[in-house]
Amino acid sequence: MAEKKAYRVPAVTRTLDILEYLSKNEEASLTQIHQDLNLAKSTSYGILLTLEDRGYIRKGISGKYQLGLKLYELGVKARERIDYVKEAYPILKELAEKTGLTCNFGVLDGDVAVYLEKIDAPSPIRLNSWKGKRMPLHCTALGKALLAFQNLPETIEILERLELTKLTNRTITDKDTLLSQLLKIKKDGYAIDDQENEIDITCIAVPVFDQTNKVVGAISLSGLASRMTPEKIQETIVYLKLACNSISEKIGVKLPK
Repeated sequence: MAEKKAYRVPAVTRTLDILEYLSKNEEASLTQIHQDLNLAKSTSYGILLTLEDRGYIRKGISGKYQLGLKLYELGVKARERIDYVKEAYPILKELAEKTGLTCNFGVLDGDVAVYLEKIDAPSPIRLNSWKGKRMPLHCTALGKALLAFQNLPETIEILERLELTKLTNRTITDKDTLLSQLLKIKKDGYAIDDQENEIDITCIAVPVFDQTNKVVGAISLSGLASRMTPEKIQETIVYLKLACNSISEKIGVKLPK
C-alpha cells in the first residue's frame, strides 16, 4: 500500500479534490475552495484556471465556479463503453458455484427480457435456457425485476402492452394483480418466479443499476422448486444482492455506506 501511495501525483490529487468538491456544492468561490480544502490560494487558482480552459468547470452568473459540461461528455462516453456482461462474468460464475444454481444475466429489450449470459450450476441438472433466449416479463423473475424497477409510468406503459400468456397454473394473468406484485418487488428489492414460467423451476432475480440509478440488467438464480426451501430462497436473495452490489462497484457506482 505504501508503494502504491508513492506513485500518486499530488497535483492530480488536488485537482480531483476540487472537482469532487464542486460535485457536492452547486457553486463555490476561489476563497471557499482553497479554505475548505486547505489548499494554497495560488495553487487553487492555477488549477481552476486550467480546468476552466479545458471546459471541466465554468463560472456561473454569480462569478463562482461550477462543474462544466465536459465532465458530462466524458461520463456519457464512459457509460457507453461499459461491457456489463464482461464486468459481471466473474461474479456470476462465483455465484453459480457458491449456490449450486444456474445463473443468468439479462436485459430489457422492448417488451421481453433477453439473456446475455448463462452459467450452468455445477451439477448434472441443466435448465432450458441459453444466451440470447428471449423471455416473457410477466412470469419470469428476471423479467419481473427488469419491469418493476423501471420508472412507474414506464412500468405501467409496458404492462399495458403485454399479453399475459398463461404458461403454468401459477402464471399471473391479471394485470392489476401483476402490478401489485411489481410494486412489492420494487419495495423488497428482488423478484421470485415460483413455477410461473416452467413447472418445477423456481427463480429469483435482483436488478443491477448504473451510475444514474437506472436499471441496466438483472441477475437471476434458478433451480429445482423441490430444492428451493424457504431457507434456501432467503440465502439466495442475500447472495444475489451482494453480487449486484459487487457489479455496481465494478462499473463505478458509489453505494451508500
